[in-house]
Amino acid sequence: MALANTWNWQLAQGSEANAQLTFTQNGSPYDLTGLTWEYVVRDSGGAVQFSLTTTANTQGVLTVDTVAATVTVTLYAAATVSLSPGPYRHALWSDPGEPTATLWTAGAFAVVSVPQP
Repeated sequence: MALANTWNWQLAQGSEANAQLTFTQNGSPYDLTGLTWEYVVRDSGGAVQFSLTTTANTQGVLTVDTVAATVTVTLYAAATVSLSPGPYRHALWSDPGEPTATLWTAGAFAVVSVPQP
């Protein structure tokens, strides 16, 4: 299943960042209980550049608050430092690889170079 939520994100190469996404249904927090999560960034050819789950790795971590119905994407510098500046695609999934897999949001993920002094 896919939800019609577009999220475009632009980051400086090697930067740390986070974004908190809130999910509601008819004005009430969406029930996120029991879902597994994956955030993935792919290049234009579809190759995975990095992915995050609720278990922290060197690129970052997802934090899920089932009461507030939020998913926070936290990127560490290692996530983007080796990416070439340019366009990528990103997506946030629940239950990836399962029959109940849901694409919550997706869009453009752009890495921009940082001017050096």
